[in-house]
Amino acid sequence: HEMLEADGNENAQLLGEWTLLHSYRSFPHLAAMTEVLEQAEGLFAGKYSRVIFPDAPWCFGDCYPFHVFHLIPGESEHEADALERYLKIYAKLTNGHGRGGDVLFRAQLAFYRGDISDAEVLAYKAAYLAESNKQSVVLLGAAYLLAEIALYKADTAGWQNAVHSMERAVSFEWKYNSITRAMADITIGNLFFELGNQAKIARWLKNGEFSEGNILPFMINNALFVHLSYLLQQGEYVKLLGKVQAILAEGLVREPLSQILAEINMAICYLGMGDREKAAACTEHALEIALPDGLMYLFAGYSLILDGLVDQIIQEKHPQLYERFMDVKRRFETSWDVLHNAMFRNELPSNLTAREYEVAKLAVKGLKNSEIAERLIVTENTVRTHLHSVFQKLEVDRRTKLAEKLL
Repeated sequence: HEMLEADGNENAQLLGEWTLLHSYRSFPHLAAMTEVLEQAEGLFAGKYSRVIFPDAPWCFGDCYPFHVFHLIPGESEHEADALERYLKIYAKLTNGHGRGGDVLFRAQLAFYRGDISDAEVLAYKAAYLAESNKQSVVLLGAAYLLAEIALYKADTAGWQNAVHSMERAVSFEWKYNSITRAMADITIGNLFFELGNQAKIARWLKNGEFSEGNILPFMINNALFVHLSYLLQQGEYVKLLGKVQAILAEGLVREPLSQILAEINMAICYLGMGDREKAAACTEHALEIALPDGLMYLFAGYSLILDGLVDQIIQEKHPQLYERFMDVKRRFETSWDVLHNAMFRNELPSNLTAREYEVAKLAVKGLKNSEIAERLIVTENTVRTHLHSVFQKLEVDRRTKLAEKLL
């Protein structure tokens, strides 16, 4: 009788394991996955899975749960609730796999909305849950978000601490170290791209040397974004536009956040190629996808490179959001200069801002104001304003003397 009972328990566990794995056939659709998990829950009888281990990279290595599970514009709040319900069962069956992922989703949503205080509290909560359960993917995502928040607050120490947390996350899972190392490269690459420091971006990301051999399939879009961002900073607009259009044609961009970023990248390319009308259309489409969920902060960092297109469209078509957007944008741009200058002050002469230094370097290379404006996707008037400030700060009156100061 005891042997029969033992066999029955074993069979129930095996059926539970199969049902648990079967839930992934619906990934990332949370309602369908949860429905299957509820069937699996009773079969485990309080035991943990022997197939899915807690130290495996959660979410197939993607540390942006908002990117993965936000599938329908305007439904982010319901999706947050659905992820919480799903993980409540899933983490219990897998001894903590993915713990904190639902909190990280809410933190990322709050951040993209510009609710920075809420985002910070939730990010620390997600980091605590992740570290307590050795969930490196969730910790990487939380640390990345804390670095973004530190940028918004112009908090240099906070930014550096967040980067150290990313490195610590890599040490959790020796079996999957290559995967977590790659994800750390991606998140750190994003941060340094944002601050305009290409030297700190991993070479494999710069060169686009990624495949399913060294990263998991769900990580490819994140790696692609860093690679495309690198091309953007190199001013390779035609090449970048072609790649983005090919990615869209292949159906690799489905989630709203990916669609938003693709549209923004295409808008920047069209501006760089002199087609402001197409750039405006892409920007409008990005806003149409983002605004039903209030994802306004995402555009603050791109306002300058989009040469005021975002500001103009929001003012004309969404005037009720304009004042809030401008507040967020001004805070971002001020904090960007503070943090960039603090992090890379050894690279900047005198008291130039990072943007002034960028303009000055191009001027020294012999580029005309119109060429600098085209390269940086700004107006010639903006270039003249920056150069006037540079000349004053470096106490020079012509470009030849400027070269001496910068060398």
